Order: sequence, then C-alpha cells, then structure tokens
Amino acid sequence: RSVKDNFTGLEGGTVSIGKDIEIKGERLKLDDGDSSGIFFCPLNKDGTIVADEKKWLKSPRVTCNRPKTIRCYVPDNLDKKSEYRILLRTFFSNKNKQLLKEKREAASCIVRAAE
Repeated sequence: RSVKDNFTGLEGGTVSIGKDIEIKGERLKLDDGDSSGIFFCPLNKDGTIVADEKKWLKSPRVTCNRPKTIRCYVPDNLDKKSEYRILLRTFFSNKNKQLLKEKREAASCIVRAAE
C-alpha cells in the first residue's frame, strides 16, 4: 500500500495535518459501519500499534472510497512529535458485495506529521 500526501505531492513518511492523503492498494473499500474507517494509530517504542483504541485518531472525512483508492483527511490533532501507522478497518468484501463477519485490517508504513 502506498500513502501520498496530496498537499505536498510526496509519498511515504510524512502527512500534512488537516489536508488530504491518498492510499492506494487492493481491497481498500470501506463499509458504512461505525467501527470501520481510517485510523491514525500511535506506536509503541517497538513500532507496534498502541492497543488502546481510544488513543487512535479517526480520519474526519473520507472523500474517495474505492477498492483500490481511498482519499481521506488527516486529523487536526495529530501530534507532530509522534509516529503513526494508518490503519484501515473494514467489513467490506469485494466478492458479491456482502459484508464479512470478521473485520479486515491493514496498516501502512510509519508516518509522521509534516513540519
């Protein structure tokens, strides 16, 4: 999966707070459920995602929701001193448009807020 900051045009490790990003990959489409979405998850010192979901920041707005492309906004309260992984959570299945019984999650490379 690739992450592109649409404000700067850069791909990879930085995202602009309050601006939109584009995530490209396979099987990305989100369903309409409350627990689905794009989350900016802070990391533990070992690079794993913090398990406490209350610390995750949900993207405030998704502007493109397709199987190979997601565009969404970076939360305004992202901490510039922290590292995150962008986690996609969905129950959507590309097969026959039925929802999965178990959630499907995928995480990005490590990202930081741009200065």
